[in-house]
Amino acid sequence: VFSIGVGSGIGQSELTSIAGSSSNVYSVTSYTQLSTIVVSISTTLCNVIVTPAPTSLAPTIQLTAAPTVPQCVQTQPVELVFLVDGSGSVGTAGFTSSRNFVNAMVARFSVGASATRVSVVQFSSSTRTTLTLPQGVSASTVVSAVNSMAYMGGGTNTAGAITFVRTSIFNSARPGARKILVVLTDGQSSTSPGSAANAARTSGITIFSIGVGSGIGQAELTTIAGSPSNVFAVSSYTQLSTVVYTISTTVCSVVVTTAPTVPPPTTLAPVTFAPVSNPCTQTAPLELVFLVDGSGSVGTAGFAASKTFVNAVVARFNVGATSTRVAVVQYAGFGQQRVALTLGQGTSRT
Repeated sequence: VFSIGVGSGIGQSELTSIAGSSSNVYSVTSYTQLSTIVVSISTTLCNVIVTPAPTSLAPTIQLTAAPTVPQCVQTQPVELVFLVDGSGSVGTAGFTSSRNFVNAMVARFSVGASATRVSVVQFSSSTRTTLTLPQGVSASTVVSAVNSMAYMGGGTNTAGAITFVRTSIFNSARPGARKILVVLTDGQSSTSPGSAANAARTSGITIFSIGVGSGIGQAELTTIAGSPSNVFAVSSYTQLSTVVYTISTTVCSVVVTTAPTVPPPTTLAPVTFAPVSNPCTQTAPLELVFLVDGSGSVGTAGFAASKTFVNAVVARFNVGATSTRVAVVQYAGFGQQRVALTLGQGTSRT
């Protein structure tokens, strides 16, 4: 079972109870953001089919979520800064996962003095600069610096850390370069990050926030990012591997457009998020069932996004009587289930 939570109406604990493992849990802040996780979810589903151990998804942070990930094609120089939580709640294992996540993200960009420059700052009660923008001009330099980053421990002063990167890291940004900040954290800030984040955005910095676990709420993540479209959430540090492609693709979309405040596409175009040219290579037949919430809280627009999401995921699979059969069931209140398609019927993509 894989569970996908939309919005703040369902908590991580219930999603985990449904899925049975935090590795099988996904969360987005709105139905329009479903488009950003099509590739991650469909690839993770595919991993279950082609591996003999479906309960051990992504035990380490590797680029397994997108094995043939292309680099971001940039149309302008980028100053890419990672603000990594090193507080006591992260733990050494979580911090290792965070470091690997940063390296996996950086691998999607062309790092160089005239392309993407990378800075990495760790924060807890204070900040520690691992790499400045002028230093982060080669992928090997970034990887070496990140791998040697020592875990700090301590509190969580996200507000102070955001102010620090605005005044002491981005102050060396190149004229005309797109400024992007990725904040990775698992806890609430000791002081409200709202003013610091607003000041950063006012100075031209686009912020993406990534929350890990239940220690930080969607409200604070949105306050940091400024838009729910720039917010991502995973239930554990080990699950960061499953969103590398999704987050880096969303960041890339900011780099190749001229309007950094425009959120990712609100429709789930399979050709963009789940290209049929790269389907799941199955080694066993699959019975794939979607249980879709059709309750009143979803709304017509949300339900339309849900339908398109199902189609986008299905597009990644070889649908047929001897390969993947698909069933779709909508549900609402007690006793309100509606079968849209049975397994016996779902034997072709059309």
